[in-house]
Amino acid sequence: MTTTNGFHAPVSAPPPFANPETVSGLGLKYSLISDIFLKHALAAGNNTLGEIAGSMKIATVHAESVFHLLKAQQLIEVKGMYGEDYSFSLSVLRKQPPGTR
Repeated sequence: MTTTNGFHAPVSAPPPFANPETVSGLGLKYSLISDIFLKHALAAGNNTLGEIAGSMKIATVHAESVFHLLKAQQLIEVKGMYGEDYSFSLSVLRKQPPGTR
């Protein structure tokens, strides 16, 4: 759709927002997204996937993908469930300073 304003050449509407279906579709390195995820988790203490997704401004499905990877690496611990949402916190391993692991 093209419109004209009274002073300039025709103005094109911006392209519609693309909602990527995968974490790689976000256009960021997976390691950066997982680091940001861990920083948000550290700042909040106890978390849910919905809270992390909201604070990171990403879709819950993307946060869940990162969550499962970090859980497999034992960097987060699942505390329980709230409905269909995981409650979790950083694992003891993640909270230790790097030189003491």
